[in-house]
Amino acid sequence: MATGIKPADTDMVEFVRVALVNLDNDAELQGLVVPFGIDAAFRAAGLSALTDAQAKIATEQDTDGAQLAATALVVTLKDEVTKHYTGLSELARAAFRGQAGKLTQLGIVGRAPTKVADLLERGNKLFTAVQNHDELAAGFLRVGQTAEKLSVIEARFGVLAAAAAEQERAKGASQQATAESRAAINALRVWWGNLKRIARVALRGKKQLLEKLGITAR
Repeated sequence: MATGIKPADTDMVEFVRVALVNLDNDAELQGLVVPFGIDAAFRAAGLSALTDAQAKIATEQDTDGAQLAATALVVTLKDEVTKHYTGLSELARAAFRGQAGKLTQLGIVGRAPTKVADLLERGNKLFTAVQNHDELAAGFLRVGQTAEKLSVIEARFGVLAAAAAEQERAKGASQQATAESRAAINALRVWWGNLKRIARVALRGKKQLLEKLGITAR
């Protein structure tokens, strides 16, 4: 999934960062706003919200990147494994021509599946059937598919299964990080909104000081 971070979010984070720096370092500014409640505790709450939002944004971006990488790997592996499965299906049809029952045992019916879960299920059925029925293994051997060759292909199915599981884990982590990032950004937005409302009263007529806080005078 694409990251939920918007330019407006990163702009607000920067506004808050600059405002806090100026609140901490401008004695004149502090003297005017502290009586209205923009005191050390208010600033500390803003810094806490800012730090949390920055951390949550970074985590969301990291997990989004991890999910994209996991998805790309699954796509690549799925293409590879589908080719393997299609090849084995064609060989099976040649080995067991006119023996529909054997193909059914192998799970070879219709076209190759398009979904990863279905592809993995088909592969599991095929390899399990070959391992449990000598006549099926013998049929594949007749078309050049030794147990060793089948084992190599089965291992690729295993790699795809592991990658698909990681993709789901990464998807869940990304969704969780996005929810936490949204909550942190919303909390920061509330603090920023309170700062703007109070500052416009405390600094009425002092446009330059308002602008030091990143607030446009009305």
